Amino acid sequence: MTDRPLVGCGPLSPRFDEAVGLAADLHRAQVRKGTNVPYLAHLLAVAALVLEQGGDEDEAIASLLHDAVEDQGGQPTLIRIRERFGERVAAIVAACSDTDQQPKPPWRERKEAYIAHLGQPGLDPGVLRVSLANKLHNLRASSSTCARRGPPSGGASAHLPQTSSGTTAHWRTSSPSAPVAPGPRSSWAWSRTWSASPAEPRPALPATIPSRSSRRRGRDQRAGPGQAPPPPKWGDPALPSG
Repeated sequence: MTDRPLVGCGPLSPRFDEAVGLAADLHRAQVRKGTNVPYLAHLLAVAALVLEQGGDEDEAIASLLHDAVEDQGGQPTLIRIRERFGERVAAIVAACSDTDQQPKPPWRERKEAYIAHLGQPGLDPGVLRVSLANKLHNLRASSSTCARRGPPSGGASAHLPQTSSGTTAHWRTSSPSAPVAPGPRSSWAWSRTWSASPAEPRPALPATIPSRSSRRRGRDQRAGPGQAPPPPKWGDPALPSG
């Protein structure tokens, strides 16, 4: 049996501890939109996703600070990050920030420019890893909110599947062999149910999510007589979710 390299960067240094402290200080009074969940929970979740997908310590630190420039001080905060954690961390944070202006420009304008910039040649793969982890956790959090309160009628949350799919497309182009971990079944249903275009009507979230066994039966029925069912693909409803 061939030994495969272990995924992960190994033990983290005190730099990571320092970044957790800075993120907690910067976002101390901030909570997630529509909830009373401390914003730090999101930053820690994004860092965890990055580390679980093979990111290194610089990327994990950038994950903790990816919203610091956008929400907590603009360019002065970026200079502070560069001085404490180095040029690469600052570059990833800057690339994951869609604005450093207050008030922020219109949402759609910012997101379209952000997605376009992710397609630049030579972009540090850490930028895409952090960005994708951020979008994935946002989708999971939004699907949880939808389950409790119903789907949103508009605004940024209504278009999250579009910005997430744009980020994923750039990740696939730059790292075609890298897996993109699927979200929970609720994330799959939420993103697949919503319209691909904001101008199109948005169907209601299904009342129930198909069970894993029923999704397998659906795949079996799609295969012809005597044929094996097609293998599941990323985004396929038959794919077991984590």
